[in-house]
Amino acid sequence: KSAVEEDMYLDSYCFEESGEWTFEFETDGAELAKKTREFELDETLTVGQGELSLYRLRFNPMELILFTGDLKWDGSYSDFSNAYVETDNGTRLRLNPRSYPFSGFSLKTVDPDEIAALEKTEKLKIGFCVPDPEKVPAGYYYSDLDYYICDPAWSAVIDLN
Repeated sequence: KSAVEEDMYLDSYCFEESGEWTFEFETDGAELAKKTREFELDETLTVGQGELSLYRLRFNPMELILFTGDLKWDGSYSDFSNAYVETDNGTRLRLNPRSYPFSGFSLKTVDPDEIAALEKTEKLKIGFCVPDPEKVPAGYYYSDLDYYICDPAWSAVIDLN
């Protein structure tokens, strides 16, 4: 493989696999639909120097969608927010920011361990983070939450029962 092909292979957003496979299954989505629930949230959190309104969580073990208002912030990079969810067993999953067709965050996963953790959790923590100025140079954006300050005060816990 060339260096470019190797880089593409390692990037999960550009992953491609070739082969001769046959997939045979039937599904109508009913099982997943039974696991999909909506939670109204009517909560506003202070995140760094800004405020973020949480409106609704659409939850199933393979996809989470968090509907929020726009982050009200002063425009400085240091106040840009990232989000994560944490399950009862401590599994922490980063949510991806969304601005279209809704304001908020989402996560799709096919990882069996992540799905199992989400299926078993009873209280889902939703937390927010801002870049750590000691670790993130101005103008850069990292997806790894190790580069962020995730203050427990910038979180909410949703009872999934």
